[in-house]
Amino acid sequence: MKKLESIDLVMQKVFRFFGQMGIVAIISMMLLIVFDVGGRFFFNSPIPGTVEIVELQNIILSFFALIWCTLNLEHIRVTLLDNLIPDKIKFYSDTVFYLFGAVFYAFISVQNVKVTQEALLKGTSTIVVGIPLFPVYIIIAFSCACVAVILLITVIKNIYSVVKK
Repeated sequence: MKKLESIDLVMQKVFRFFGQMGIVAIISMMLLIVFDVGGRFFFNSPIPGTVEIVELQNIILSFFALIWCTLNLEHIRVTLLDNLIPDKIKFYSDTVFYLFGAVFYAFISVQNVKVTQEALLKGTSTIVVGIPLFPVYIIIAFSCACVAVILLITVIKNIYSVVKK
C-alpha cells in the first residue's frame, strides 16, 4: 500500500500542474477576448482567428479541469436518493462507478489516439488560422488517460480499505 500512496502523491503533484495549466488557459482566453474586442472597438481591426483559438483553449481548459476534478473526486453527482441508501452500499456503488469510469475514459483515450494519428496523416487544421488539430487530440487522449488512472487508483484504494478491515 505504501507504493500506491507514493504513486498517489506523485500523481497529485503532477496532475495539479495540469489544473494550473487550465487556469493559464482561461486567463489567456480572457485576455485574448479582451484584446480582440478592444481591437475591434478602437482600431476596427479584430484579431484574426480569435474564435478558433478560444475554441481550442476551451477544449484544453475543459480537459485539464476534468483531471483536476477527478483528482479531487469532485464530479457532479445526483444525490437524490443518497439519504435513503446506507453508507456501505454507497461506498460499493461508488467503487463500481469509478471502475466503469476508468474503463470509459481509457476507451476515450484510445479512440483519441486513433483520431490523433488520422489528424497527423491528413494534416487536419483550423479553417481561418490553420492551427493543426493533432495537439488538441493529444491533450484529450492524455487527459482521459490521466482520469482513467486516477479512477483506477481510487478503485484500488477502496478495495484495499475494504480488504484491510
